[in-house]
Amino acid sequence: MPADESIRIRLHQRLVELLDPELADAMMESMPPTPWDQLATKTDLAAIDLRFDRLDATITAQGERLDATIAAQGERLDATIAAQGERLDAMYAARGERFEAKLDRVESRLAVRYMETTRMIVFAMMTLFVGTVAAMVAMVG
Repeated sequence: MPADESIRIRLHQRLVELLDPELADAMMESMPPTPWDQLATKTDLAAIDLRFDRLDATITAQGERLDATIAAQGERLDATIAAQGERLDAMYAARGERFEAKLDRVESRLAVRYMETTRMIVFAMMTLFVGTVAAMVAMVG
């Protein structure tokens, strides 16, 4: 048992001897279990409350600044993403236009080839027809 507690017990026993047990108990209950200089006062608690209030205000202000910083960075990121999107749109539009131009040139070349092929087929058929007619005339005549 610590010396402080043993002294408290001896003091209680002596008070019981000098006074009645009820008064001894009341007197012991009114004494703090620790030294008086270790007890917190209302002023101490008020000072702690004030420090917590200041800390809370500081944390709140830091949180607001952090929120503002994050919001600003988010806006910059949104603007960057939007600009990148516009550049990609422009790039794809330009590529689409170039693709369409190439496709038009290919279609033009195919149309020319188709007309040339059609002319050759018509000419070949006409030659075959004329040859067939000539052969028939020669056989008849």
